[in-house]
Amino acid sequence: MKNVFTLSFGLACAYLITGYLSNLLLAIDGYAVGSWPPAGIAVAGFLLWGQKSIVGTFIGALFTNLIHLDSASDILNWQIFIQAMAVATTSVFQAWLGAQLITKVIKAPLDLSSLKRNTQSLLVAGPLCCIIGAAVGTSLLALNNVIPQHAVVNNFIMWWIGDSVGVVIFTPLLLAAFNYSQVRQRLQVIVPSLVIYIVICVSFYGATSAKKTQDIAQQQAKIHTVKNTIENELAEITAHLTLLATFFASSEDVQFKEFVRFTSKQLALSEEVLAFQWLPYVPHQQLSQHQALRSRTVTENYYVKQRSTTNNWQAVTVRDGYYPVQYINPLPGNNSLLGFDLAADPAIDETLKQSKTLNELMISKPLQLVHGTSELAVLFFQPVFTNTTSDDDFKGFVVAVVSVETLAQTLAASQDHLVTASVVDVTTTDAPHAIYTADHSDMTLLASYQLLIGKRQWQVDLHQPRSRTAWLIYWLAQLAGMIFVWLLVTFLISVTGTNIQIGEQVAKQTRSLRREKQKADDASRIKSQFLANMSHEIRTPINGIKGLHYLALQQNDWQQARSYIEQADGALGVLLRVLNDVLDFSKMEAGKLNLIPQPVDVARLAEE
Repeated sequence: MKNVFTLSFGLACAYLITGYLSNLLLAIDGYAVGSWPPAGIAVAGFLLWGQKSIVGTFIGALFTNLIHLDSASDILNWQIFIQAMAVATTSVFQAWLGAQLITKVIKAPLDLSSLKRNTQSLLVAGPLCCIIGAAVGTSLLALNNVIPQHAVVNNFIMWWIGDSVGVVIFTPLLLAAFNYSQVRQRLQVIVPSLVIYIVICVSFYGATSAKKTQDIAQQQAKIHTVKNTIENELAEITAHLTLLATFFASSEDVQFKEFVRFTSKQLALSEEVLAFQWLPYVPHQQLSQHQALRSRTVTENYYVKQRSTTNNWQAVTVRDGYYPVQYINPLPGNNSLLGFDLAADPAIDETLKQSKTLNELMISKPLQLVHGTSELAVLFFQPVFTNTTSDDDFKGFVVAVVSVETLAQTLAASQDHLVTASVVDVTTTDAPHAIYTADHSDMTLLASYQLLIGKRQWQVDLHQPRSRTAWLIYWLAQLAGMIFVWLLVTFLISVTGTNIQIGEQVAKQTRSLRREKQKADDASRIKSQFLANMSHEIRTPINGIKGLHYLALQQNDWQQARSYIEQADGALGVLLRVLNDVLDFSKMEAGKLNLIPQPVDVARLAEE
């Protein structure tokens, strides 16, 4: 039980740590990793320890998917947790299936000494089985809207390649670590491979970090440029209104032609300004006089009016004062607005009062243009005083009708349509109002900031086209480096396997030679003993013959000498038999000994 716990804990930690570091150093766009070591660790775990590795692999895969959440509270989201459980289960099944195919198809999954079998095993457990994890993982990300639909194919390919590369690199490394008997053999495969792998990872991380820093700097510069452009456009509108307010403040009575001549130049300079208006302040006591005078100088049947509940024109209701549209440029298409009292709208009336009190430029909330189009606009109000800011010197408001859509489109055109701007009025936080929403369906958010203008708060969302082309080169470079590591691992395992085979053959031949040498030593010892015995057997009859010959030569008696000679002849016969026996041994070694049956005279043998 203790061994199973240790194994599960070790596998879970190895899976989690390598997965975290891979996402930290190698991840592109959040999910594209050129090498995913946990996939190789999981396959090696099943090959080495079988079903005992299920728990450790599952726990490691589960926590690896959960550590990338934006906040810890997301774990309580059942959809996110189920997605992590599904990916972890798929990772375990993929590793188990790869190990089963290797053991059933290749038959020798742990034979690292054979380059052919090792390559076959990796191809089965790598590119073939890793399709499962890539398909399930990508599908879950797409279904939960984590990745857009157009990125599904690219994400699947990158996921599949990352898992495959992780298997072909880290599965043989773990098998080498646990199956090579000698430490030297393990080190000569693992150390160079890991060193090169780490160098590639750190180099890639450094390159991508530098690129991210450069991209951030470029984005900040782009955001700064866009902000300045928007602020400059708004400042230009404010300057136009200030000049127009000065014009009305310094003139006793501005005629319509003068108004048109003055504002036409300003309209030509600012495309986003749809129209300029002059709103004089008309007290209730002077309403009839104002209507009669303007019917003669502006247009016939001029009267101060407002919109009814049915959206038709009607005479204004009784109020203390009015702000009718006396002049408007351009006039064509806007004739119906002459005499329109903007103060009839309570929200605009409040804005006018505040602008007058503070003597500051203020803008209205987003509103639909009166002439019936769906386009939204905002009104810039600039109060006009003659010399002081007292009510007696107050003359009215100059107004700029600004199309935020045109402003945003002008901004996009100035940026070669690489940036779009959407504007939301968030002055009332509980009820934000979209002024203009640009089409950003295939774009990503560049920045979001708030702009305070005319006592109103605008939120500007900047979007830019989504692009992955720049990262593709880095990912391909990462993949090329990982393929190099795989080739290095394959080469080192091949060399180590060859050395192991040569070592085993040398050891076998050495044992065989030792046995042969032992046999030769035994044969030499036997021959030495044989020669010593033969020397004794030959020397004995020779000494007898020599002694008997000496005795025979010393005798004068022939009979006695004859007896000695006969005894010497018997000893000579013994010597001849000994020599024949030696020749028989030589024939035995040469395989040419022939056995010839001969009668034996036992009595004579006993006498001898």
